[in-house]
Amino acid sequence: MNKWILPLVLLTAFLPSMSQADPYLVYGYGTQSCGWWIEERKNDSSQASNAEGWITGFISGYQYSGYALPNTDLSAMSAFVDNWCQENPLEGIGTAAGHLVDALYNKK
Repeated sequence: MNKWILPLVLLTAFLPSMSQADPYLVYGYGTQSCGWWIEERKNDSSQASNAEGWITGFISGYQYSGYALPNTDLSAMSAFVDNWCQENPLEGIGTAAGHLVDALYNKK
């Protein structure tokens, strides 16, 4: 039994993030915290631009899976994530993106 403990611990260290609140796996910039998002956006860094790209990819992927959302632009999506992250700095960007999907879906 003990011979399996170390390999399992090492394996879980390299698995993608999955929070208790999200029923989906999150990769890339979606694993960053909202606090990180706030700081990067405040500094207008290239990392913030990359994270915005991740958000648009998340929304596109959601729509690709067969769920239509109303059209919006990057500024509106980023503003939503900014506001949500200000209120939830310990949550992840992936969780914020999920809430963005919910807001867009409920807007239909």
